[in-house]
Amino acid sequence: DGDGSVRDGDDVKFRIDYDDRKGKDCAVDVEVAGGGGGRGRSRSRSQGGRGGGRGGGDGPPAALLPAAGCCGCIWFITMILVGCAFDTLGPLESGIEINTFTKSIDTTRVYTMGRWYIGLGRAFLVFPRNYQTIEFSQSEDADEPPLHARSKNGQVTIDCSMQYSLPLTSIQTIYTSYSLAYHDKLLKIAQSEIKLEASEYEPNQFYEDRVKMGQAMLARLKTRFAVENVVVHNFQLRKVTLPAANEETIIKKLVAAERERTAVHEQKEQAVIAQSSVIAAQATQIIAEFQAEKQRNATILTQQATAEAKRVSLSSQTSVFGVLRRSLALSAEQLLQFLWLKQ
Repeated sequence: DGDGSVRDGDDVKFRIDYDDRKGKDCAVDVEVAGGGGGRGRSRSRSQGGRGGGRGGGDGPPAALLPAAGCCGCIWFITMILVGCAFDTLGPLESGIEINTFTKSIDTTRVYTMGRWYIGLGRAFLVFPRNYQTIEFSQSEDADEPPLHARSKNGQVTIDCSMQYSLPLTSIQTIYTSYSLAYHDKLLKIAQSEIKLEASEYEPNQFYEDRVKMGQAMLARLKTRFAVENVVVHNFQLRKVTLPAANEETIIKKLVAAERERTAVHEQKEQAVIAQSSVIAAQATQIIAEFQAEKQRNATILTQQATAEAKRVSLSSQTSVFGVLRRSLALSAEQLLQFLWLKQ
């Protein structure tokens, strides 16, 4: 109503801003085009002046503002709806599609890493693809405290852990059985199976056969978890604690058993040493007998060779003497005298 105010029919200029209260675009900083005011100026401009009639100036015509606001809202809503039709899974995740309205799941497909278009009103139920750990210990990250189990003859406290994974082919079955609370269910199953396996052993076996017990517990968990369509990979039997009285008794028994085993080994060692001495004496005797036999055989062979040489020598002399006797026409007595004279 004062100087410079805008009246009906005036040419104006303005800028568009969003009104948070009204939730739409509105014109602000409105002023008469050219800095003047009054209806006369407006009429002169509409009769052929610059600006092209009412609604001219620097901004769009006022009649187009609602349409522009509606188009912006439609575009914004469309982008939101398109974005809501996509869902994403990380590299260590798998998922199944669920209708967020009817809560029904798509049993025909399991999705893995990537960004997927699944449509409006649908989302992913996410499951891990990496190993999951169930741990019973005093650690802050443990699922439960150490297990208190009953052995054949006393109470034991077990610190242990295990790793499992969910096969892609079993995701829908696991969700149907446990929804997304599968880890809590598997935790209870592991707790029960470990306690059952522990009840089959004597307390001292937790010291003597720990490796064997760990392998037995792993086998038991694999069998039981297979019923739930879950794969068990590892089991760690970390620590076993017995009541102080039982532990002291077991340690004494183990020490006594170890001493007994040591005594048995020492006896076996002495027996082996004695047996080795006997074997060595027997070997020495055999060697001496063998050498004596060979020496006797060598003496006999030497004597035989000497006798044979003597026989050959005498035979040769006899032949020579015979030839000499015939050649000289000597009697045996004359031949002997001849030989005696030559010597």
